[in-house]
Amino acid sequence: MGPFCPQTKLIQISASLVGIELTAEDFCTQIMSDPNYGGPYHGLESATLRPAASCSKVNQDLLKQLELVKEKISLTPDEVINQELNEVEDFDAKKAVIDKYTSERERYSKQQEILIRWRKVIFETSVGTTEDEKNPHFRQFKSADELSIDEIMHKVEQYKAALLKIVGHEENTGWLHGVVSNCPQAPKHDTYIAPPYL
Repeated sequence: MGPFCPQTKLIQISASLVGIELTAEDFCTQIMSDPNYGGPYHGLESATLRPAASCSKVNQDLLKQLELVKEKISLTPDEVINQELNEVEDFDAKKAVIDKYTSERERYSKQQEILIRWRKVIFETSVGTTEDEKNPHFRQFKSADELSIDEIMHKVEQYKAALLKIVGHEENTGWLHGVVSNCPQAPKHDTYIAPPYL
C-alpha cells in the first residue's frame, strides 16, 4: 500500500469545489502514450508514461472556475432582448441576437452553479457551525446561506493558493499537463521498456 498522498484532504476538498470526484485509481497516476508492441508474444515493449496527478487537474479546473466567477455577468432583461429581435428582420440577424443572449445566460447559469457548489462545500468543510463548541475567536454559522460571496471567494482563493504550492505552476498546458513540481511522491515523465524476452 502507498505511498499515500500527503495532501489528500486538501485535494479532495478542492476536487469537491470544482465538482469532480476522485477515486483511488485516478488520484495520482501516469498515463501511457506511444506504446510500442512487439516481440514473439506481441507484448508491450516500450511506452511513454506521462504524469497525471489529481492536484494538477484540480488546480487547473479551479483556476478556470475562479476566472468565470470573477467575470461581471449581468443578465440582459427580456424586454431589451425582445426589442433587439423586433428591430431585425433577417433570420441570420435574429439568430445572432438569440445566440448572443443564450451564451450570456449559459455563462451566468454556470457561474451561479459554481457559487452554489462552493457555498455548500465551504460550509461543510471550512467553517464552524452553531452546533459546534462555542469559540469566541471564530464566527459560527447557522446555515450556508449566511456565508457572503466575499467569504466564499476568500476561502476558495486560500484553497487555490495551497494547491499552487504543491503544483508549483499556474498553467497546466503542453508539457506541464499533469506535472507537479513540489511533491516528491507525484509521478514524473518516464519511459517504460520491457525486460528482454528469455
